[in-house]
Amino acid sequence: MRMYISIVAAAMFFVASVASAGVTYHVVATAGNGDLLAMVPGETLTLDITMRSDGEALNGLGAAVYAYNGALTYVSGDTAANAFYSVCVAGTCYGGLSNSLASAGPTQNVGDEIQFFNGIAIQATTQTGANDVGIITGVAGDAQAQLVFTVNNSVTFGVGTNPAYADSAIGAGGATLSVMNETVVVTVIPEPGTALLMGLGLAGLAAAGRRE
Repeated sequence: MRMYISIVAAAMFFVASVASAGVTYHVVATAGNGDLLAMVPGETLTLDITMRSDGEALNGLGAAVYAYNGALTYVSGDTAANAFYSVCVAGTCYGGLSNSLASAGPTQNVGDEIQFFNGIAIQATTQTGANDVGIITGVAGDAQAQLVFTVNNSVTFGVGTNPAYADSAIGAGGATLSVMNETVVVTVIPEPGTALLMGLGLAGLAAAGRRE
């Protein structure tokens, strides 16, 4: 079966508008064969994920790929040790939120969620995340997490902070901040051979109906 995958930058707002979102997520999806519009079942889907803030103070953040309901199978993942660095000097960064999942990698909390960041800091950080050293090339601005899945069937799933999965973005004084998640749409369509068989089956049913 052929798959067609498109990334839809559809925002999910919990409190405020884009301009005042405490945390914003961005996802780059890559197909195993290099073509998101010509995938097959079992092919890999790689998600490179970055997180940014608008400068609001952050004390904690939980983030996940969620609600894919068995349409994806988790294969592997990598995640940054810290995010939202407070200070970067000569290529070395300090402060920010420490990711408790970094040493073990992303964890599957429930059947349809992979949590890739669970960070907390005693002192709130107000940085945007632009200085964060990512996991792909190890320089500022790279993706802070990379997750690999195999694709099974059609689904619309989210990437970000979802209260339904006990994730949140915590600001100064314990306030819950708004977030702008990203939505990924995966659509599965039949291969030509499968479509032909389905068509023949429908034609057979129609012929049988006429005979009756």
